[in-house]
This record gives sequence, C-alpha cells and structure tokens, in this order.
Amino acid sequence: MRMVDPLLDLFFPTQATCPLCGGVFKHIPQGVFFPPKLCDRCKQGVTENIVGLCRVCGRAGEGGLCSDCTRTPHLFLEARAFGHYDGTLERVIKGLKYQGDRRFVPILGEWIVEAYLRHYGHARDHLIVPVPMHPKKQSRRGFNQAEDLTSFLVKRLSLPCANVLEKVTLSDSQTTHSRQQRIESLQGAFALNYTNDLTYNQYALHLIEHYMVKLGLVNDGHGHKSSIAQSLAERARWREMIGNRHTNERKHQSQAISSRWHQLRTRVLQLGMVDRRSKRVPSEYQHLDRGSSKAKMMDRWTHSKADEVNHKQYRLAGHLYKREAFIRRLIEGQSILLIDDVLTTGGTADACAEVLYQAGAVGVHVLTIAR
Repeated sequence: MRMVDPLLDLFFPTQATCPLCGGVFKHIPQGVFFPPKLCDRCKQGVTENIVGLCRVCGRAGEGGLCSDCTRTPHLFLEARAFGHYDGTLERVIKGLKYQGDRRFVPILGEWIVEAYLRHYGHARDHLIVPVPMHPKKQSRRGFNQAEDLTSFLVKRLSLPCANVLEKVTLSDSQTTHSRQQRIESLQGAFALNYTNDLTYNQYALHLIEHYMVKLGLVNDGHGHKSSIAQSLAERARWREMIGNRHTNERKHQSQAISSRWHQLRTRVLQLGMVDRRSKRVPSEYQHLDRGSSKAKMMDRWTHSKADEVNHKQYRLAGHLYKREAFIRRLIEGQSILLIDDVLTTGGTADACAEVLYQAGAVGVHVLTIAR
C-alpha cells in the first residue's frame, strides 16, 4: 500500500481542498507529491510582521522598544515572527497543536522559511535549536511542533542544527496563566540535553570546527592556525589544559562506575531478576515495592546503565569528547537561533537563553511563526 498510494495520487489525482476551510481547488491536485496549501480567502486572514516592530520582542505596531520590554528586559537579543497571532495564523497553529492535523506542517514550514529569509537570511551563521517539549507531554501529543518547523527549515536551507536543550519540568498549559505566572513556572524548566537523544547535522559540526580553527584550537586543512589575537589563543589553550585534567578525572570515575556496574549486573543475574538473553526485567519484577531490597537493586541497575550510556564519546575535529563536553563545545562561542511556534510573553525563550548563555553562547535570537 505504501507504493500504491503515491502512484494512485500521481496518475489519478483528486481535487485538493483547503485544510482550514475545506474549500475545493478546481485545477490543483492533492496527494503525496502535492503539498497542501491554503485558499486565497484564508491567506487574506494572515497579518505579516514586516515593519514597525519592537527592536527586541518583535511586537508589531510598536517601533523602538515596547512597554513590556522597557518594563521587563529579556535575556534574548532579538525575536522575530512571521505574523500576528490572530485570524488564520491562530487557527492553523491550534489545528496542528490541539487537533493533530499534520497537513498544516508544510504550510507553517513555508512560513518559517520566509520569516528566516526576511529577518536572518543575510547572516546564516546561527546554530538552529528547537525549543524542547517535556518527554511526557510530547509522548501524549505525538510530536513537537518546534522540531517539525526546525526540520523543515534546516532541510530547505541546509542550516546547522542541534537539539542541545531539554525540558526537565512538566508544567501545565500556559494559555490561562498571566504573564507573571508564566515567568515563574518556567524558572529552571530547561537544561542542557544530557538524557534525551542528541541529534545534530553535519553543518553544525562544520560551524563548530570553523570556530575552533578561528580560535587556534585546531589546525586548518593546510596545517596553519588562525592569526587571531594571541591572548585568545592562550586562553583557549588554558581552557583545553583544564578540560583535559577534568577529562582524566572523569575517566577514572567512569572506570570505577563501569566496574561497579559489572558487579551489579552479575548480582542481578544471580538473583534471576533479569533474563540472561534479552537483559530485560521479567514481568513478575516490574511492580516491586520500591522499598524492597530487590527493587533497590533494580534502581541501582538502571542508574548504572544510564551512566554507561552517558559516557558515549563524540568525535569533533579529530578529538573525542564526552557527551557533556561535546554539547558545550557545540554551544560555546555560537550565536543561537531558537525556533518555536508562538512567542507570547517571552518567558520560554528567556529560560532557554539563560541555559545557553551559561553554556557559553555569545547571543540568543528567537524566530517563531506568530507573535
């Protein structure tokens, strides 16, 4: 069926319909090879943000600094959006987030590409980072709209991207909260991505390697180092020396943890709590009382296994890095562009910017669909 459906769409196309109002296009087919689009009447309900924007948050119709940015300064440098959050834009975003209509993804993707080219296309030196969603909330929804927008933007324009952030606290919906309640609920809600899957593309590695060559940390392709100021090179070498010392200390800690993990593994296998072939916990042990000795043994087993996974090494510019050092290397010295669907109070962007600045980012910008 996977091969038959696209062929049927290609040779026997049906008339396309507007995913928002259901209007029928007379001479436009729909299917896998024909992405959905909005009708002209729905497009007229989109108010684009082009001129007269706040210098910081991008609020339309303000110019200079808006009252919110004057009263409560933001941590990010600049935020821009494709349009105003009302009318068609609001209905499309809510249709994707709350109704799960995936037909809106390519439509929003085209808008985020247009917004990027309009506001940031002259530079193209940002590391694209999607705003993360809590794993439990993402599993319930089935997707993260910020990651979908980032994927569309990165594939279309071949931009560097890495999901270096994760959300560590599960908060309620922010739609009914006031500005102050949103800011308070988002304090400490984000952290560097040390537990979830770490994804990045080759353009991100090229961006980081270029920065390392510029600092003189590694050679370029001709065996020469950059002619940046000697003081920066010296500071970089001192950072590397300190990092190597910490790396050796962590290496000994890793060996000790690995040894303890093998001891625990042998003990758990002896207790019969894990199947020797599948290495999975049998069903009779999945609902143990957390206070029992066997349950504590399984907790130690789980944490030790997680420690071993986190010691995976990543290669960058001919060097091997542990996960924590690699993520910080991705962020250090870079200008970050956060991608999200809506910017309301800027609390989410500020919380992410705080974590990124602490990891060494030199600037944080924000790009959303609506403001």
